[in-house]
Amino acid sequence: MRRTAALLITIAGLWTLPAGADGPTIEAAQQACTALKEGNPRVSEGIGVVFDKSVPRDVVEAAVERWAACEGYRTAFPPLFIGEKGDQTYEVRFVNASSGQPFCGTFLGRSIVLYAFAIDRSGIRRSCGSRVDLLAHELGHVLGLRDAPWQAECRGYTMAHLHVTKRNPRQVQPSECRAAAERWLTKLEKEPDSAPVLIAGVD
Repeated sequence: MRRTAALLITIAGLWTLPAGADGPTIEAAQQACTALKEGNPRVSEGIGVVFDKSVPRDVVEAAVERWAACEGYRTAFPPLFIGEKGDQTYEVRFVNASSGQPFCGTFLGRSIVLYAFAIDRSGIRRSCGSRVDLLAHELGHVLGLRDAPWQAECRGYTMAHLHVTKRNPRQVQPSECRAAAERWLTKLEKEPDSAPVLIAGVD
């Protein structure tokens, strides 16, 4: 049975964690940095990612690879294909300008837009940094994850906000992989009898 990672409690911008005798547990902290937009699982055989000339192919490949490194990729949640493959496709483009808001990308419908600059919470214009980080973040939204809270504990997460520095880059964390798996059912999970039968000694 799949569990929904929903231990995050947000009240007027504050959040709390279930605490043990010595404070919040590691598992609780990981779950607080990882939340799904909605918990109802969907079935998918794969998600296509297409892009125009504003986005180099190696950026897309590197962003997809972040999620492909997850345990459960292809089996517990659907693969991300480059090109119009799978049962749904998302289009990516890059804008060499500011979003004018405190975010570096948008995900609306089947469209992903990455920006070069954004306005931080203090009103200062900031570089959005690595396009690989940005696209991996937006692909996390495609996979069903919310933004992580602003707290320092979440800064190394792919779903973290603008405040991540070069010394503290975003990476897909195991709890984010697990959250993606909670969001999806692959064809293999839905129809386990469709799995190929492997016979020793037969090519």
